[in-house]
Amino acid sequence: MSSTNVTAKSPEPWTDAAAAVIHLCESWAVGATSSANFHFYLFGSAIYRGGEQFNSLESDIDIVCEFPSNGDALGRAKQMICLRSAKQHLEMKVLSELHRTSCAEPAASFVAATPLEIGANVHKSASRSFFDRNIFYDLLAKKQAFGLTSAGTHVMRDDGLRQALEYVQRIRNDYLAVCANATGGLREFSGTDPMPKALLRSAAQVAPGAADGEWYDTRRGLEELDALLRARRTEEPAWNSLYDKVSVRRGDRGLRRSLTAEDQLLLAEMLYDRVLDAAKPEPLVNWGIRVKGLTSREQFSEAVQRMLPDAKVIGPSPGGDVLTIRSTEIG
Repeated sequence: MSSTNVTAKSPEPWTDAAAAVIHLCESWAVGATSSANFHFYLFGSAIYRGGEQFNSLESDIDIVCEFPSNGDALGRAKQMICLRSAKQHLEMKVLSELHRTSCAEPAASFVAATPLEIGANVHKSASRSFFDRNIFYDLLAKKQAFGLTSAGTHVMRDDGLRQALEYVQRIRNDYLAVCANATGGLREFSGTDPMPKALLRSAAQVAPGAADGEWYDTRRGLEELDALLRARRTEEPAWNSLYDKVSVRRGDRGLRRSLTAEDQLLLAEMLYDRVLDAAKPEPLVNWGIRVKGLTSREQFSEAVQRMLPDAKVIGPSPGGDVLTIRSTEIG
């Protein structure tokens, strides 16, 4: 399968503010990669149109953090803990080098995503084109491209599984929302429910054999998560400890304790593993089509989608006579 990732020429010159934040992030990424084992891509106002909309004192610094593999729940959770530490270090660098005045508000926003999520274009906002329709600046390779290389190469048709992954990605984002002074991030959960309702609703959508109307049943979600925890409790001490804590929160005897940020992160990553077991993303393929008589990209798109409803035009606009589209394979 060929990639549609194309180099996007970097504007010349960057604004002074953009150049400063890019240099800061490049320097940070080198150290962060060795400790947190992610690949980092800057996006948003810092690089858009040469950074003309980026304000060094106020604008968010947006970074995609790509896991090296889909991995497993406990492994990803450990990587996230390392990434959170690296994120706080970045916040401190921003505070000192960009001369910001608040240490109690996060300057950077991280999107931590696995190859599965990037390949299927799963983003916490529910956007279906986030990873292949944005400009990204590779902080290690120091080059800019339109779309990530593996983005949009698969399609996930099950909306319940997709929604669960979106939830997991939001939890990661909340967990990483730490500030320079180490405050912020995902709060402890001490509510009356055994686990957060949003987690239970997401778990209900991946539970097998759901009847009509049960996709958002929090009780069904609770039973699904309890079964997953029970099955994993003997794998590692961390799983057993979390199982015991949730059991007490469900009504068993013992000291009732809040779910820490790390507890909630691990529960979310356990839900991701459940999706990974169930998901069967369909590969997308690229087609080169020679066209004649079409005067616009929009006209071509309409013609193609009458034949292939899931097709997307990704090649150059009509200028030459060959365009590239991406769709599922024709059986």
